[in-house]
Amino acid sequence: MSERHNAVFSTGGFESILNTVKSALDETPGYRILTMGHSLGAADSVITAVALYLNFPQEIITSINFGQPKIGNYAWAQWLKSLSPNITSNMTGGVNVYRFVNGRDVVPRLPEYPFRHAGHSIQIDQSDESCCLAFYHHEGDDYLNYSGVPFSWNISPLVWIPSAFREHRSAYVKNLMKAKPVGEDVPYFQEFVGLDDTVNDADPTDEYGTATS
Repeated sequence: MSERHNAVFSTGGFESILNTVKSALDETPGYRILTMGHSLGAADSVITAVALYLNFPQEIITSINFGQPKIGNYAWAQWLKSLSPNITSNMTGGVNVYRFVNGRDVVPRLPEYPFRHAGHSIQIDQSDESCCLAFYHHEGDDYLNYSGVPFSWNISPLVWIPSAFREHRSAYVKNLMKAKPVGEDVPYFQEFVGLDDTVNDADPTDEYGTATS
């Protein structure tokens, strides 16, 4: 995580962000704080969100990012999960992370163990049947009856390497627009995939096409 850590903190960029956010909150209390990014910028957006929360623990900081690689180990993932407002009910603030993943984009599958994902995975659907599939904190939660990503989620890019890199570089905007729900203020997903839902896990070329109760 050191390269991304340096990108956020070593050049004075975070101090500038912190001062800007502080001024905005002083002038207009109630502003929502969002961080965004793609690829390594997505990783930076999560680290920035956490750093902002540590400075403004009363605020809910949301990171919405695209094509994010894994940036920490199991302890990091569990700690970030503990900051999620919908988990820790006694917190007034917290950190929400929503990671959009386009099809078989290989970058979100990297690096390999011991790196782990933190935050919710929003898989952009490749079919016309639905919009996106949302997986609660990536690995799900049996107690809350939420499913994790299918087993083939990690291996499908290895079957289709050319498209795996292409879907990281250029297809996010196109597929996000294709997946956009009809109507204003309609979210990209209504609920997380449940343990009782069926997600096609047999064919890695079409693994996100269905999710039915």
